[in-house]
Amino acid sequence: MISVQEPVPKNIETIVFPKKWENKWAKEIHEWASNSKGKLCQIQTGEGYGTRAGREFCTVILDEADSMLVDNGRHIAKLANPFPGMESLRYVYIKIWQELHKAEQELTSEPLITGVNRIAIIKDKIKASNPIDTIVIPKYLKTYAVKQLDKWIENALYAKYACHENQQYIIKFKNGEGTIIPLDYLNTGVNLNNTVWPYGLHQFLQLKHNLHLTTETLTNSHVSNMHYIKKYGNNIFGMTDHGEIPTYKEKRFTELPGVIVQDSNWLDSIILEILEQTNLNKAVLIICETIQDVKIIKQNLELFKSLDQNNLDTDTINTIKTYVDEDDAKITKVKINSREIIIATNIAGRGTDLEITEGLKQYGGLHKIKHSDVQLGKVILAVDD
Repeated sequence: MISVQEPVPKNIETIVFPKKWENKWAKEIHEWASNSKGKLCQIQTGEGYGTRAGREFCTVILDEADSMLVDNGRHIAKLANPFPGMESLRYVYIKIWQELHKAEQELTSEPLITGVNRIAIIKDKIKASNPIDTIVIPKYLKTYAVKQLDKWIENALYAKYACHENQQYIIKFKNGEGTIIPLDYLNTGVNLNNTVWPYGLHQFLQLKHNLHLTTETLTNSHVSNMHYIKKYGNNIFGMTDHGEIPTYKEKRFTELPGVIVQDSNWLDSIILEILEQTNLNKAVLIICETIQDVKIIKQNLELFKSLDQNNLDTDTINTIKTYVDEDDAKITKVKINSREIIIATNIAGRGTDLEITEGLKQYGGLHKIKHSDVQLGKVILAVDD
């Protein structure tokens, strides 16, 4: 995002811009949308007086406008702070989690109760235990707890059965303490390091992995992508990669027909495609939906690579690299050589420049495989570049 203001008062320049950026005509500030929205939240609550240094909402230019306004139009930035007494609600989360496991064990003798019916019975059993009936909750939070109970139970069930490590989130350890980090796995693939899921979901995931149980916070200010961009009125300009603007270099890629396979066959299909391409001395980039898929593919490729040469010609695989978060970005600094394999999430699908060696160009360059889940199975797309 670029914000331009002309002229810029001297008192603003000293606050916002380093001296090396001095320009008497205009100033540019490059910001992530979340940072800009966060500053607006601070201003709304009075915490960020002077944060924007007096800049008005003049003109905005959006990159990936369709992603920001359509796919993620409802995404919000928020300021949240702990509220006195909220730490007492941790006992409610623990009680709900205990009752969930208790109900689950009671239903082990009822194998015919499955799916939606099973979830409904567990939910009723948790609610019947009245987990908010405890003296540790202050009186002024009782009404809040009663109102939130259904959401807490829903999120406990979601954390237990539908929210999985290396898919929707990862766990990062620092100084021996684990932290739940949500992932934007369906869009950019980046780690959402500053995101904390609300309504107890973060806390139930901490209980799921026996991590330190934190206190839920309350939102005091928030703003969505759409609301923030609307502040620029009619001075909104956007760019997207779906346009027909020609590139400065002629594109040299061939898109191959996509393939739909059953869930049970997706891994074999991808492995065979990789081996076929590396046998032609090409390099291969595989873009997966989740980190879990990355690990599964890598594990199987390493197994093939370690097999005896008499059983399988695994010499066609050179090196296997993964690219799943910002820490792995260093692999983009090295040119890709023949028979190298990079397994990545969507983080490698947007704005990532991968360079190949001259030798690899002679063999046809980089073969890209993109696979994703659909209702009927797995879709596998391939491109030669």
